[in-house]
Amino acid sequence: MGFQKGKKARTKLIEYLRDDSNPSIRAAAAEGLGAQKEKRSVPELVDALWDLNSEVRLAASKALGNIGDPAATLPLTERLQDVSAAVRRSAAASMARISDHRAIAPLIHCLRDEDEQVRSVALEALRAITDVDKGSRFEDWWEWFRAEYKYEALRYEE
Repeated sequence: MGFQKGKKARTKLIEYLRDDSNPSIRAAAAEGLGAQKEKRSVPELVDALWDLNSEVRLAASKALGNIGDPAATLPLTERLQDVSAAVRRSAAASMARISDHRAIAPLIHCLRDEDEQVRSVALEALRAITDVDKGSRFEDWWEWFRAEYKYEALRYEE
């Protein structure tokens, strides 16, 4: 499937993403939408974050990072809890590209992820978004977050 631009190509890719029974085709459609980098594709890609197939969720996550629209931040934070470590890593990496401060607290929580690569990508995302380096310990980052984002931190501590 070639990645073309234009309304017809976008319409066809969305059709494949929504309706094709083959997860590889749906994933390729998500990649194609990400390659087009059109913000108007964000709603369809956000929907694909909940596909039953992890390959599709992974492709949708990467595509949203390529587009870089902050509207994808909150849905991507939910994928930080995905059963697939690859999807969790991709969501964290995409949030680094989007660089939205709303991702900070969820990324700090990823520093406790069971997967070392998820922790590493989350740490790099935190550094990219904040321009701060508090090391790799959850406690150090959380202390910084509470000091910098006091009222937002209260939401996570209740």
